[in-house]
Amino acid sequence: MAPPISPEKPTTFWGVFSGAIDQNSFQKFLNTFTFITHQEGLNKHLHLLFQSNGGLIADGVALYNFVKTAPMDVSLYNSGTLQSMATVVFLAAEKRIVSQYATFMIHRPTCAPLALTVDRLTTVLQSLKIDDERVDAILRSKLNLSETQWTDLRNNEFWFTASDAVKGGIATEIGDFSPPRGAQLFIFSP
Repeated sequence: MAPPISPEKPTTFWGVFSGAIDQNSFQKFLNTFTFITHQEGLNKHLHLLFQSNGGLIADGVALYNFVKTAPMDVSLYNSGTLQSMATVVFLAAEKRIVSQYATFMIHRPTCAPLALTVDRLTTVLQSLKIDDERVDAILRSKLNLSETQWTDLRNNEFWFTASDAVKGGIATEIGDFSPPRGAQLFIFSP
């Protein structure tokens, strides 16, 4: 009888994303991620420290979908604050770790007031409704909020401590981003 085949030891990568979520940061993220996928090893695991005040919905949803379907395990870490679309992106990882003193914030999509024609205002409203529905679908797929909280979220932003984030489903555990001494850190943002 042949000995059992042992799974390949994971090749571990460590990275940092810090900044706004927009087209430039999304492109930098993809470039760095692609570089890592070309490194040796079949069983890869990326540990990524994620720090952001949020950003654009379109780029945030694209980043969420990319991380969710990435061809390697991705663990995301919040060691400071994640707000708005950054919290939504954070939900894409199976393993989501938050430092003891870190926070999260979520709110409904917004748009800046502009001088608009009636036709343009109708188009902006339609776009905002679409963004609201897709962000809501992502949040509802991961968060454990009461119906009162979901109703309150329509008009308020919500802040979560680390322990609140674990209870609410934003994070899976409390812990720290701790690359081993001498580990190479990859930069995922401009």
